[in-house]
Amino acid sequence: VFHVLDLLAKYEATQESMVSILPCFGLPASLHRFQQIKRLQTKLQGQQNWFKRYAVSDLLVLLSLKAQDIRAVGEVFAHFMIGGNKFKNTIKLLSETAKLMQCTPSELLEHAEVRQIMQNPQLDSSVKFKHFRVFLEERRNPEKTKAQQQLQSCLNRLQLPNHAKIAYDPSFEKEAVTFTMEIESWQELTQTLQAVSADSENWQALFRLTHGQIL
Repeated sequence: VFHVLDLLAKYEATQESMVSILPCFGLPASLHRFQQIKRLQTKLQGQQNWFKRYAVSDLLVLLSLKAQDIRAVGEVFAHFMIGGNKFKNTIKLLSETAKLMQCTPSELLEHAEVRQIMQNPQLDSSVKFKHFRVFLEERRNPEKTKAQQQLQSCLNRLQLPNHAKIAYDPSFEKEAVTFTMEIESWQELTQTLQAVSADSENWQALFRLTHGQIL
């Protein structure tokens, strides 16, 4: 769409005619969207190669960033194969985390841990993205990360039998946990329940965590 708008501008097309071609690219024919695209085009000047595979509707989220931050995003996100909401949500998470840490997105992307993730040849693009998201989320909500780590430690200490499983809401929006087991006899049921209920200390710690109390 940037190339087409440049051609139309070169031939002195009217703004109305430029707006009218936007639906050809899956965009609404609105003056507001046209102005957003022109602003985005200016911000991406000389950096469009980084973002060739993204849809323009995805890239509009970059309007909230400064030019130097956009370049840093392009360099790092070139390691990922993502788009759509995953791309937009990660840019928002990056901006929120940088604001919380009182730094710019580009400074956050220069962090040694981020560079280590991107330069690791043993990681494919999906694993790099997963590690990058964890890096951001740990800094965006350190208390929640600590609670998740403590809860996982509780689960490990419970030493449940292989046929018993516990599931919990990692966002901690739900206080309840789900306990499931596969059993083949009454004897196995009673033995499992006795083994599980014997470790009251770790069960109580687990429920404190799901109720929002960091240990």
